[in-house]
Amino acid sequence: MACGGPDITAVKLSLKQLNDTHADSEEDLGNAVEMQANAFRYAIAEAYLDNFLEQSSLPAHEWERIRDDVLVAHERLPLDEAAYMAANETAEDFDVEEIDFAAAGVTTPQQAFMHAVTKQNLVRRLKYLGAVSEPFAAKLYYFDGTPH
Repeated sequence: MACGGPDITAVKLSLKQLNDTHADSEEDLGNAVEMQANAFRYAIAEAYLDNFLEQSSLPAHEWERIRDDVLVAHERLPLDEAAYMAANETAEDFDVEEIDFAAAGVTTPQQAFMHAVTKQNLVRRLKYLGAVSEPFAAKLYYFDGTPH
């Protein structure tokens, strides 16, 4: 995983440390990695939101309104995942896999996110909430008027 999450080697090491003698298939190991990766991503996302709230003067009622729609573009996010966050904000056909990041001059997750926002004409709806430096440098956004 690009942002320091679990990998198959870590899962195998954990099993060895737990004296698990059950021979897991590659599919089982892959599923374990994916479950750990999801837990890791969730924990990272919660840490960003907590850090933002500690630093923000955003009113509680406003936070409750937008909390589930907050997007975090952090420095360790893979480029395609950063673009995919923005791609999910529209029903239009927008295929992240067709983006040639190198040709577009995109080298950072923030640039990938903004590239997708721009390509989908979502710039006016994008609202910047602020930035945090922990657990990694990140900018937080939401799309105003996103249907729920």
